[in-house]
Parts: sequence; C-alpha cells; structure tokens
Amino acid sequence: MMKIKNCSRTFNFLKYKLLYLSLMVIVPIQLIAQIQQDIFPDKKGQELLSLLVGQYKTNTVLSYDEARDALWGAVAKHNHDSLRCVYTGFAVYISPASAHPRTDAYNKGINCEHTWPQSLGAEGNAKSDMHHIFPTREDVNNARGNLPFADIPDDKTVYWYRLGNKLSVIPTVKIDEYSEIDNGNWFEPREDHKGNVARAMIYFYTMYKSQSDGVFFSKQLQTFYQWHYQDPVDDEERWRNNFIASKQEGKYNPFILDSTLIRRAYFPQYKGYQASVNDENSSVVSFLKGRNLIIRSKEALFEKAEIFDINGHLIDSKPVLQEDNNLEINLSGIRPQVLIVRLSGNERLYYNKILLTQ
Repeated sequence: MMKIKNCSRTFNFLKYKLLYLSLMVIVPIQLIAQIQQDIFPDKKGQELLSLLVGQYKTNTVLSYDEARDALWGAVAKHNHDSLRCVYTGFAVYISPASAHPRTDAYNKGINCEHTWPQSLGAEGNAKSDMHHIFPTREDVNNARGNLPFADIPDDKTVYWYRLGNKLSVIPTVKIDEYSEIDNGNWFEPREDHKGNVARAMIYFYTMYKSQSDGVFFSKQLQTFYQWHYQDPVDDEERWRNNFIASKQEGKYNPFILDSTLIRRAYFPQYKGYQASVNDENSSVVSFLKGRNLIIRSKEALFEKAEIFDINGHLIDSKPVLQEDNNLEINLSGIRPQVLIVRLSGNERLYYNKILLTQ
C-alpha cells in the first residue's frame, strides 16, 4: 500500500486503461516540518558517514533485559501506562510500579521487534541498541521475521494487521492503520511508523555496517528515503530519541535530529527531495498517449528514466533527450502491474507511480 493522495484505493476498480498517478506533491526539503539540528552541514557521502559513526555510535548499551525493561517502562509511563505495538496499535496496560515491564508485556502478547533482524546482524551491542527495537504484537513480530520492508500493492497483500485483528481481505475503514504482509517476500508497516522504520534502519546500518547484510539494506534504501520524508519526525519520536540517548552515553539517532542527513549521507548527488505533480506550473508533466508514457520537463532537470516493478527490479532504463527535455516510454510489452518511474540526474530526483491494467 503506497499513499498517493488517497487515490490508491481505486486501483482495483479500474480496468482496460492505464492509470497515471503522481507519487507525491512538491516537497522542497526546506519546507519539511521537522525541528532539527544542523549536523556537519557541509559534509556528505562517506566523509559524513564516518563523522556520524565517530560522534553517535554508542560503546555502551544496557543488557537486553535491562534495555527492554527501561524502554518499555518509560514508553508506557509516557503514554499513560499504555504500551502499544508500533505495527498495529494494539495496547496493553503496564503498571508504573512494575519491576519488569518486559515480562508483563510479554505475558499480554507484546514482545520485542528488532527492526534490523537479529539473524542479519543485530547481535552483540547491536542487539540491545534501543534505537532500533520497538514493542510489537507477538504474532505480527513473528510474521515479519527478517523480511525486508516495502510498499505492497493491496492486491498482493495476504494479511492485514491492526489492533488485535488479522484480516485476509482489504480493510474498508482505517486502512492506513494496518500493517501488511504479502506471500513471504515483504512487510509493510502502518503509515505512521514508516518514517520511524526508515530512520531506525539507516541508523543501524550506519553504526553497525561491518556486521550488517549490505544486500538486505541496499534493496530497501530507496524506500527508506521516500518514507523518511513522507512520515517526518514527530514529538513522540523526539521524546524516544532523548530517552534512549540518556541510557546510551548521550548518543542520539542523528537521523532524527537532522532531516538532511539521509540525503547527504546516502544520496549526496541530490540537492533535495523533490517530486512533482501534473499541473501547468510543475517543472515536470507526465501524461498518457495510447500505450506510451510521455514525460516533459520544462528544464534540463533529468538525465535518465528508469522503470521498476514494485519489488525494485529494473524493467527498463532510457536516457532523457536533453535537446527538448522530452521522453516517451512504450509500455506495450509490460504485463499489468504497479510500476515505479524514477527520473534522476542534475542532482534531482522525481518519482511517479503508475498502474498498468488490462
């Protein structure tokens, strides 16, 4: 499920046409509503990553039991003695007098989600690093396992999770509050946790790269970049970051503190996160002509167009004609599916999502 101005729910009802949908409205990075610090503002790429590890990687963590007790207890007290699953909103009561909140939570169906899976590198200090662990409903945690994260098309979702429920049909109400899983390839968190997932995963890989699965990370990185801006840091995430830092040598997750770090560290070729919509004032206009997707740019913004399937596999790649900044992509040979169109070059990035139907 990928949010596109509340239009994505119409996909299953549209047939015999090619539907173009813009992924996002224009979002200049300076307008992202995040209270932030400026961390190494003139650095980018590997130099920035090295500085972040040097300043923000903790050398001391609590034991795994202590970490869960401390975090679960603090989160519950902060939320009126309620501990909630980050994937479903399912909540349990934790007494403020509890000596072992982790045990109380476990007995009520909440256990610990390692956002970065233990089987793929979350061991040693990383296992207890609270910046990537969250309370989750036990069965949902087990279902996710070590699956990578992605936006899953509704018609590919096998199960939907919300509160204490598990559905096998598309929900008709409050669909944004559901997490999803397909047939064992991908897991999609609910909308209000996607940015948190992105920042936790990028934090983990940055700090523990030597013990992390790089292939696992790289196939999700582009999704994390999108989620980071689609679901900005909120007060709850800032509070959590502050609490964890107080228990881990004052070391924060820096990607929560400065919203530009992910772009500067992992996408240094881009000046900012920006996508466009189809209107007469937009720098990029896309429209359909028969079975062709036409892309026209008013400026020489892009050098290459790529088409991916929903799993991130490259289907086609074409250069953008710089003479007139126009591009025509024939879609006749592509089977019906959700496609992602990415334009890149000249330090700009643009995404479209389209649905190809019969």
